[in-house]
Amino acid sequence: MTGELVTVFRTTNSTEAVMYRNALRAEGISCEIDNIHQAGLAGILDVRGFVQAADEERAKQILTEYQKQAAATAEAEIDEEEDDEEEPA
Repeated sequence: MTGELVTVFRTTNSTEAVMYRNALRAEGISCEIDNIHQAGLAGILDVRGFVQAADEERAKQILTEYQKQAAATAEAEIDEEEDDEEEPA
């Protein structure tokens, strides 16, 4: 990456960071993450995602939509599990 880099996400979950990076890359936005290899400090240190300044707004929009979709999927899975538990055996 060249040019000015800006932070578009920050998380303590390295798996989440990789998913965010992949979502951005799938939309054609180059994204780099730091602090991904935390060893025994996983969940303590922030993992940050960087994009070109020119891609900042679009990247934030993509991540917002990605998070909405992930939340909707999680909610649907919870509902499905609750329905399965309520069915008589």
